Amino acid sequence: MRGHWPTIYFAAMAVVAFGFSCWGTRVLLRQPDVPSVQRRWQLVLTWVVPVVGALLVIEMYRSSRRRIPSRFVTADEIHPMINQALQPLADRATKAAEGFIAQEAFDAAVEHFTDHAGGDGGHGGDGSN
Repeated sequence: MRGHWPTIYFAAMAVVAFGFSCWGTRVLLRQPDVPSVQRRWQLVLTWVVPVVGALLVIEMYRSSRRRIPSRFVTADEIHPMINQALQPLADRATKAAEGFIAQEAFDAAVEHFTDHAGGDGGHGGDGSN
């Protein structure tokens, strides 16, 4: 069994190197804006110097891997001119909503107090509750 350990270690290192090279290739092929000549040389580097080349390629494109495009646009991504154009509409809609809510609250308060102020309000006219 002692003679098999170097073979096992070599096989494990080969699997790790192969895995890193596949990972580096996958990262590189997912970059749409890399010129074909540059991509080709980086692929050669990834497979000729397996672990080091693959780690270099992976680290080189790490920042672009973090920016996975979302299906939704966040408020920070909206162009400032669009924000400037839409802001008055949003302000008017907000003021209209606030006015509607204030009017509804006022109408509810008036209705509440006019129902209770006018007479007994259905609590029995003889004073027996």
